[in-house]
Amino acid sequence: MADISQRIERMVAVLDENKTALDAARLMSERFIGSVVVTGSATVKGIFTERDLMKQVIAAGLDPATVKLKDSMRRSLVTVPPDENVERCLELMKQNQCRHLLVFEGK
Repeated sequence: MADISQRIERMVAVLDENKTALDAARLMSERFIGSVVVTGSATVKGIFTERDLMKQVIAAGLDPATVKLKDSMRRSLVTVPPDENVERCLELMKQNQCRHLLVFEGK
């Protein structure tokens, strides 16, 4: 059975929580990705996705150039260790109604 480490993107995009939704949108567009990991004080604080951009910023009528990631990111993270099997990861994504998992060593 395959583990998730064989299927993950190794080049994770990271932005500070004080960056804007526009900064995140540009980075996601440049790298052809759908999410960025949000950090602050040297720790992971959340995740910001294309869906968050659309629902939390654009559909709410807010200006992406002024909305900080810390105010629009998803704080509830679903994490797994690199050796988690793919089927379990899919199950966690379904249970948590999310499209992204964070894979952490030592988790």
